Amino acid sequence: MPTTITTRVDDTIVNDIDEVASEEALDRSAVIRRFLIHSLHEWKIRRSWGEYEKGTITLWKAAHNCGISLWEMMEEVHKIGKLAA
Repeated sequence: MPTTITTRVDDTIVNDIDEVASEEALDRSAVIRRFLIHSLHEWKIRRSWGEYEKGTITLWKAAHNCGISLWEMMEEVHKIGKLAA
């Protein structure tokens, strides 16, 4: 069952969210949910990649922790490498 989370944000963030909502024809809640899902996914990938780099987990386990396939994890690692370069 969904849970309601309440937080306070600056007006500039609200304006940005409203702009995205308008462009995507969504309401604020949908935009915020999408941002949260995307941010959590990215955080999991970076955390798992860090554990893999330290040698504490395998790349397969990193992918599993992120809920993606090994091939998808390899693509994400490739993207991280491009960002670091």
